[in-house]
Amino acid sequence: MGAAKRIFNRSPSNGRVELVSGILAIHHASDNEFQTIEATNKHDGIEIHKVNAPQAAPSQWKILNISATGMSIRRNPTAEKNIQIGSLLGLKVKSGQHWALGVVRWASCGIKERLDIGVQLIAPEALCATALIGW
Repeated sequence: MGAAKRIFNRSPSNGRVELVSGILAIHHASDNEFQTIEATNKHDGIEIHKVNAPQAAPSQWKILNISATGMSIRRNPTAEKNIQIGSLLGLKVKSGQHWALGVVRWASCGIKERLDIGVQLIAPEALCATALIGW
């Protein structure tokens, strides 16, 4: 059996993309109207507790090429370094308004700390939700 053939062509790009890694960082970055829930708030008799978590600052990456199902991007020297194959990512193209969801499918280290990764896009827009769990 030979190598899998691409369904979509890749187009070269010189754009930039903002990136955050992990569910909590994606939640904070993609929820533009995020409001902290006070511990005194109640919903249907259930006390809601706020989550104190640091706000993740998006890092800047260079888009090498892009297709309908994903993109290849290169890390800037000051960008996020905690990226692994299988990591869940939030991505926003500089001209875009919405955060997309993606997963790291491959990584390649080059010279001078250069890191290129392949990202499979799994959702065009990340939407936040809060789950209320009661007894």
